Amino acid sequence: NEKLNLILETMDNGVVLFDENGNITAANRRVRTLLDLHKEDLYHHSIHIFGDTTLSETAMDVMKDGKPRKIQLSLPLQGSIHTFRIYFATFTAANGPAVLAVLHDVSLMEAIRQRQHEFIGNAAHELRTPLTSIRGFAELLSDDDFSDPAVSHHCADVIEKESARMDRLICELLDLAHIDEDDFKKHIALEPVDAGHVLKETARELSPSAALKGQTIAVDISSSSKLSASEDLLGQIIRNLTENAIKYTPEGGRITITSGLE
Repeated sequence: NEKLNLILETMDNGVVLFDENGNITAANRRVRTLLDLHKEDLYHHSIHIFGDTTLSETAMDVMKDGKPRKIQLSLPLQGSIHTFRIYFATFTAANGPAVLAVLHDVSLMEAIRQRQHEFIGNAAHELRTPLTSIRGFAELLSDDDFSDPAVSHHCADVIEKESARMDRLICELLDLAHIDEDDFKKHIALEPVDAGHVLKETARELSPSAALKGQTIAVDISSSSKLSASEDLLGQIIRNLTENAIKYTPEGGRITITSGLE
């Protein structure tokens, strides 16, 4: 019994025992810490101290039919939300039938899963921009009679540039998948960037899309447009903002991209 108690007390998982009325009859240190209870106060509380009806209802169902169950719950404990995978089973205690619940904290796993979900969404968004350009200019080339070599060369140049940018984005996104967000910020390579050049390139690349809605894109650059940044990331930000402007500006409207000092 002493060895078993020692094992239970030092487990990372929470272990708690409920009687047929839902009263707590035993709990290890992990559960007492989560509930902020002293050992001597434990037996004055019931399953309802967890504050979730699903947990109490599941325990009572297990008590009734004797079938083990597993649920996943998020509970507000210790001032934050903890996600648990909880396993229930019947247990024959000295004072009668009981339900044993083992609480496995999967909060970290859920946080990782959520970040993976966000990463996939970000990756899809970031890759869609160069793919849209490549597709648009490829369609122009397919309809081109090549009577104007300058137009054909321009389309080919944009496709080549966007393909290279997509390759860089894939490398950056893969790096992002393996490091924390704070670390990612530290790893961004800053360099002198001519913001005016980035704005002009964005306007040039997106002008065909704006023209489809009868819109014009103008660039207003201050005397000084130098800054320290990642040119690829800055270009992506300006491009996303300009694409949104094209999307929400009425047909025939004018879009102005401005740089300045504040």
